[in-house]
Amino acid sequence: MANRYDVFLSYSGRDRPAVEQIARRLKVAGLEPFYDRWCLTSGGRWQQELGEALKTCASCAVFIGPLDLGAWEQQELSFALDRAAKDTDFRVFPVLLPRVPDTFGPDDLPPFLVGRNWVDLRTGYAQSLQSLIHAVRGVAPGPGPEPHRSERKVVSVLALGFVQIGGGAASDPEDLAAALAPYQSKIRDEIERFGGKVERFVGDTVIAVFGVPATHEDDPERAVRAGLEIAEAVAELNHHDPRLELSIRAAVKTGEVLVQISSDPSAAEGGIVGDVVNTASRLQLAAPIGAVLAGDTTHRATTNVITYESLPPIALEGKLNPVPRWRALSARSRFGVDLDLRPKTPFIGRSHELDLLTGAFKRALTEPSTQLVTVMGEPGAGKSRLVTELSRS
Repeated sequence: MANRYDVFLSYSGRDRPAVEQIARRLKVAGLEPFYDRWCLTSGGRWQQELGEALKTCASCAVFIGPLDLGAWEQQELSFALDRAAKDTDFRVFPVLLPRVPDTFGPDDLPPFLVGRNWVDLRTGYAQSLQSLIHAVRGVAPGPGPEPHRSERKVVSVLALGFVQIGGGAASDPEDLAAALAPYQSKIRDEIERFGGKVERFVGDTVIAVFGVPATHEDDPERAVRAGLEIAEAVAELNHHDPRLELSIRAAVKTGEVLVQISSDPSAAEGGIVGDVVNTASRLQLAAPIGAVLAGDTTHRATTNVITYESLPPIALEGKLNPVPRWRALSARSRFGVDLDLRPKTPFIGRSHELDLLTGAFKRALTEPSTQLVTVMGEPGAGKSRLVTELSRS
């Protein structure tokens, strides 16, 4: 039987957010994982489908979280080991997730996994993820990835937290993880729809970055719009599962950070470091329930496209002076639809560049040859304003 999937992802429900992120990374690397939330038929006989899926996979990754293997995960592993005994090309390998205690070692693996090659994601996440990709492909690891390089970037950080997890919320970690899973999935979808990247899920908090790895001049707007859309999406999800009675509070802060960037496109991006991350997190904790707040830089960059309500500055831990804040109320237009907003500031210091563009445009009108002009510059340097002035000249 031909293999339809490269790897079967066997995991406990409480580890779902981490495994879903890994599944997305595998797809970016050109692999096809069998991840049950993507591949099972809605309303189908899922136990039978999982057993059949194992027969169409080239390998099986057994994810071990901080609470060891779940009951159904052990059943999946039994199916996988049975196939491995009959098919020597079928590979089964354990994968230790980042939250597994550091004291856990090879001798602590379940007896039926001892002696197998394993992947440890607890340290050096990007490099370990590359080892997982090699394990799925069944090839020996090649030369290590090039060292990360550091780069300063202006980004917009969206910090978001769940609040009002009501008395009906599950207290068992696995049940709570299962209940939060649709919310986390929807949040990730909205963030990625606006071009952002989820930096991490930690408990009931989400940190997302807009401007890494791809930079857009409207990253602040994208981050605020994502926060507003998430607030509406969470309210809608509550109608389908009123047990949690969840709401969110969020904050967007724009500023400079230091980014660790890998040269390997299939590897995970490194972390971001900067005061803007801490400020966004603390501003989020001080936000009214259901509100999306914006810091001063974010507010200045989006005041023409987002309607705001001014709130009193607030004292935050680690800040000498009160921090200004504005509450985002609504977007003034659909995303990607420009408002007719003429610049209110004079256009100075770019007359030479504007003359070059105007000359190229006139030659395109009067000569048979094509005129190609590339406008390059850091975000905020005035590229869009230059093009706007060309259209008005």
